[in-house]
Amino acid sequence: MHGELEAVNALIRRGARIDLPVAVALRRIEDARRLLAGASSEDRHLALTLAADFGHVEIVRLLLDAGEDPNRYNPVGGIPTRHRCTKLPGEGTMK
Repeated sequence: MHGELEAVNALIRRGARIDLPVAVALRRIEDARRLLAGASSEDRHLALTLAADFGHVEIVRLLLDAGEDPNRYNPVGGIPTRHRCTKLPGEGTMK
């Protein structure tokens, strides 16, 4: 990372709105819980893909408990479980 997360957090502090995928990418679990009900199907699935990619296990569980399908194909992000399982050894694993 080259400061992207810090830049996004600075924008949020200045009033930028966040959606579910952004909350997930920033590991903002409380925001993710709050935004989940109003999120579109596409945002929910993108959030699951991001949570799996970043290893945010608690958020993955939150999304699965809310009914998100871990096997649903996303042409942009692939299948969350397959995407996470293709990471190289040593990158961190989900438990």
